[in-house]
Amino acid sequence: MSCRARRLCQYPSILRSFFYGARENTSFTTAHRFGQVWKLYSSDAHSELVKLLCTCEEKLRETKKIYAKDLGRFDEMEAVFLDMGQSDDNMFAADGSEFMHEYNNLQKNVTEFHRLSSLFNEQKELVELILEEDESDVELWRQCQGQLEVVLNSCETMQIKSKMTEDEDNCSAIFLEVNAGAGGDDANDWALMLLNMYSNFFSRDDNAYYVAHEDVNAGNGAGRLHVKSNISHSETENSYLYGLLKHEHGIHRLVRLSPFDTKKRRHTSFASVSVYPNNVSSPSAVEILPSDLKIDTFKASGAGGQHVNTTDSAVRVTHLPTNIVITCQKERSQHQNKKHAISVLKSKLLRMQLDSESKGKKDQHHLKEANSWGSHFRSYVMHPYTQVKDHRSKHVTRNVDGVLDGRDLGEFLYASIGI
Repeated sequence: MSCRARRLCQYPSILRSFFYGARENTSFTTAHRFGQVWKLYSSDAHSELVKLLCTCEEKLRETKKIYAKDLGRFDEMEAVFLDMGQSDDNMFAADGSEFMHEYNNLQKNVTEFHRLSSLFNEQKELVELILEEDESDVELWRQCQGQLEVVLNSCETMQIKSKMTEDEDNCSAIFLEVNAGAGGDDANDWALMLLNMYSNFFSRDDNAYYVAHEDVNAGNGAGRLHVKSNISHSETENSYLYGLLKHEHGIHRLVRLSPFDTKKRRHTSFASVSVYPNNVSSPSAVEILPSDLKIDTFKASGAGGQHVNTTDSAVRVTHLPTNIVITCQKERSQHQNKKHAISVLKSKLLRMQLDSESKGKKDQHHLKEANSWGSHFRSYVMHPYTQVKDHRSKHVTRNVDGVLDGRDLGEFLYASIGI
């Protein structure tokens, strides 16, 4: 291998295309073009843009590989339309036609992929033009960077969508419960840390997610013993909130030097996270017979005040066949508390039904796992070393603080669905 070839192998494919492209442009010598490329790549601001361009190219390649079957099938169906002609199109035009249903579903993905490919090619040509003209317009670079970020985020969305195969995955609202397990005060504090991790993760996108903490039962010491949150997305379609979070369902383990131990010894604590889809408004989704319910009312606990502790507004609903108990006291009205408790019960029963249907999958866990040793699927180790490891997806990182802050939680969510 020549010296020049070895040198070029060190650079991304985009840069190598720029270098070899000099042979097609007689107005620039090879040396001059390579000098411009190196100047572009070595500049802090410009190098970030070129790296982003290379990342987008790789993401597009991965997305095309994932949707290769859909792209091929869509081309076949397009050929069918052309062969049949306008006069015979009515044989596929009837509502409910399997052919048209498949065609419309494929058309959305194919159109989006071609749009992203065209947008990427436009930005790539713009970078080449700026390179040749030695342009240093900061505003133009920022505009190009913004468009490339749109391509990158859209490709990630398409890859996530390809992994969502169940009807419930497209649910835009979920119930998320965090319960402290073995570990005493450390476990209560660990439950609070997990709650903050998910809250920070959903607060990254302004106004995209709505998080409401309901049914908060304080622990004996620090933290929270039990917290139920209602999380929803501003977009009711294609948010895939449940599909992205359902793999967080299970036992989480924390190893650290306990702040509650005066001798600063290392402690292990556990907390369980339960995720339920909140899209069971359809009566056919989950059926609950009135005879299967035991409903008790009692006075609400917590801070006092007018009307809060004076009437039996709190509701406890027990599902007798499964022995699931739901308590709700967040509303003043007993009727509203009962309605909300039954909604949560339906979500839990739907989750049990989904787990039962897919019990052969290794990543599905029963609701009644022991919230202690031997049941955890993810470990957060802060002492004697730092590491977060998902034992299902095998994804590992040493940035424990980034995960607990919610910034790097997405790595584990994407790894869980195979991205």
